[in-house]
Amino acid sequence: MILSFSKRRAMKNLLLLFVILFGLTEKSFAQFDWKNTGGPFGSGLSVLLSNDTYAFIPENDYLYRSTNGVYWEQLEHTVSAYMGIYHDTIVNTLWDEALGMFRFQISYDNGNNWEFKNLPDGITDLGDLAMCSHGIYVAQGHDGKIFKSIDLGDTWNPITTPDTFITMKVFEDRIYISGDSLLWRTDQFGENWSDITPPLPHPFPFEEYVVDFVARDSHIIVTAEASLFLSHNNGQSWDITYASSNNSPDKMTIAGDYIYLNIMGALIRSNDFGIHWDTLETHFYPRASSFTGLGDILLMSTYDRGIFRLDESTDEMVESNEGLSKGVVYDLSIGADKIWAVCGNGVFAYDIPTATWSDKFDLPLTRIEHSFISANEQGWIITGEYYEDQFYLSEDQGETWDTIKPGFINYDMQLLNKNIFILSSKIIRSLDKGLHWDTLDFGILSDELVSFKNKKYITGLGLLHYTMDDGLTWNSINTPRVFQYLYASADKLFALTSDFIDKTDLYVSEDAIHWKHADLGFPDIDIFTLYYHYHPLFFRDANYDYAFLGSEGHYISSDAALSWSPLETTQTGNDYLIHENIIYLGGEGMYTTPIENPFITGNKEIPEYAKNHFCITPNPAKEFVTIKFENGKIEKSLIQIFSLDGVLMKSISTYGNTENIIVSITGFPEGLYYVIVTGENIVDVNSFVKLN
Repeated sequence: MILSFSKRRAMKNLLLLFVILFGLTEKSFAQFDWKNTGGPFGSGLSVLLSNDTYAFIPENDYLYRSTNGVYWEQLEHTVSAYMGIYHDTIVNTLWDEALGMFRFQISYDNGNNWEFKNLPDGITDLGDLAMCSHGIYVAQGHDGKIFKSIDLGDTWNPITTPDTFITMKVFEDRIYISGDSLLWRTDQFGENWSDITPPLPHPFPFEEYVVDFVARDSHIIVTAEASLFLSHNNGQSWDITYASSNNSPDKMTIAGDYIYLNIMGALIRSNDFGIHWDTLETHFYPRASSFTGLGDILLMSTYDRGIFRLDESTDEMVESNEGLSKGVVYDLSIGADKIWAVCGNGVFAYDIPTATWSDKFDLPLTRIEHSFISANEQGWIITGEYYEDQFYLSEDQGETWDTIKPGFINYDMQLLNKNIFILSSKIIRSLDKGLHWDTLDFGILSDELVSFKNKKYITGLGLLHYTMDDGLTWNSINTPRVFQYLYASADKLFALTSDFIDKTDLYVSEDAIHWKHADLGFPDIDIFTLYYHYHPLFFRDANYDYAFLGSEGHYISSDAALSWSPLETTQTGNDYLIHENIIYLGGEGMYTTPIENPFITGNKEIPEYAKNHFCITPNPAKEFVTIKFENGKIEKSLIQIFSLDGVLMKSISTYGNTENIIVSITGFPEGLYYVIVTGENIVDVNSFVKLN
């Protein structure tokens, strides 16, 4: 019988319900306590606001402020991007996770202290927020509603608007609302609406939309997707200029006597409200996301390169990220006690022993962003941008860099020891720091060489290719499906693939040879977004397997990774790695969390001194197993035996010189068991099979 997709999915969900109820009732899974590491420096898609004293950046867990746009002070307080400022008063709306409701918060001293108050029942989602001399205004534009408070948020009353809208702003005590094809404003008392919509072409030759606007006195400037509209008589008449642009908001701001506008990929300005314009720069401005004016100072945020400030001495935008700690991380790598992060605005290193971030390394700013990074234990680092014909190599922990031009464009790159690999549809390999290259035509699909039980694996078309000598020689294994992406914990290898119907299938193996289908409850992922958007992490603690899937969420398994259920945890990002039972997550900044009840975690290789340290005989076994230390006696150790689903079956401590240890396994259910030996210089894992 062939089941339809919907029936198959329904059966899958029903089975998953039984798994969740049976598997998760007796154990409590780990809680993840994410902490910001204080870097790397920068921010992404930041909203900029200002008053006469400060510029502000609300970044969820922090509020940053600056008196000069050069250095940013960090205030540890939760805020959303929906913020309004009037003199020294800041108003903000946010979702309160603990209460499960939207809240209103207000500060009377530029963010140092806050009071919480309630919002009206009509607030169903977060919308624009504004404050002026006659009240506080909270928008619900999709319903055509604005709620007003004249007593600093103690009480709220709805006011009537002429239409549904998208954006609400305040200029000189007038409330402005705009939609795709409308622009209205009140008088200076917040009453009596007037239609000041410019003459947008509709529908011929093409339809235009209001994108952004500013106003001062009788002057109004409106940007649309292909035109610039200017009025000098309160919207009674308009001049129209062709100015092709995109439809991203926050394209304009007023700083001092100037209007600044990001248009056609250039920053232009006018001091006569649009009659005359001059061009400042044409460098990467399509990536600008927000502007504000701090007095005469122009500040600009970007999608991933942080904050820039207009240097009046050169009329150029200069990076101003000092004090910010939410740089956008795209890739992480670890080597020689440092975690390396590539961000939109450069390359940074986090020193693990001191828990401190380096300054940005002296590398050229790429066309878009640094896309990949790989480090080794000898202090080498390679980094660069996808689809470029060069990359950068450092052999001294980033003190100096060489530019390498291999003669072809970059894709993902990786170091194995001191060998460099470029991973595209083939493996391109250099054993001499990029002087010479040779090609291994494996028809590869995945974008990473994955470490698993002291081998490095990569997918091919229906094959797994692996190396045990840092890529010098290779072997191949057949797979049950054409796997597209590989991931590893210390005891399992995971493979994701797609059949273009269910989107994603997950397979799991303990030896890279025998595979089990493991997608019960696993989310349907658009597998092709994995390459561009995030790098999942699979790991295990003493009880469960975990899958951290970036924006797809986090999942947990209690049955050896065969079935999955969602795990509530708040922090997601682009890349994860594990080092000594700490998870490092890179996204908007880098965050860490310890792993409770660590069992075997990460895909870090077993150190050389721990390889093949003991064996288990007989294997399979029925009543007893003997743990034999192959490299001599062990003085002091902890021996733990775990079942396949992570239950601790037996724990034995040894003292004095011990060579062989006999352990009774009578009463153990039939199945696979793991033995972990931990000592002063030992970290080793082995397994045996129990037979009845």
